[in-house]
Amino acid sequence: MQIYKLMNEICNVLSSKYRNKVWNILFREIELVVANYSDTDLESWYFYTLANCGTAHETYKVVNKYLKSVGENSSVIVLSVLLKNKSSQANRKIQDYIVKQINNWQTVSQSKWWLPLSKLWLVKGNLDLNKK
Repeated sequence: MQIYKLMNEICNVLSSKYRNKVWNILFREIELVVANYSDTDLESWYFYTLANCGTAHETYKVVNKYLKSVGENSSVIVLSVLLKNKSSQANRKIQDYIVKQINNWQTVSQSKWWLPLSKLWLVKGNLDLNKK
């Protein structure tokens, strides 16, 4: 976990050329992290670092690969850290996934989904997410 925290800080000061190299190395490890460290702090920091090192398009690739590898067992923390400004394609994919998971929007505030919904609302500029 400390390694990913450090890598995140390093990515913040690297040029885009080197950030892309770091991102590619990290991206290759998705299956390993999901298979062995699901629902841990390490998984959360891994995806946080991956999202921060990548561009909007790369974040979309991460979201796709993550959702394919976990199926219906996604982590709301991971989905939350993958949401970011100027990543509309990835944010839309996460939003669509959340909508499929929640049948009754009136119980959202009492469920685990409040965290990614709140962040989604913030990164989308407080726009209406879904009229339902």
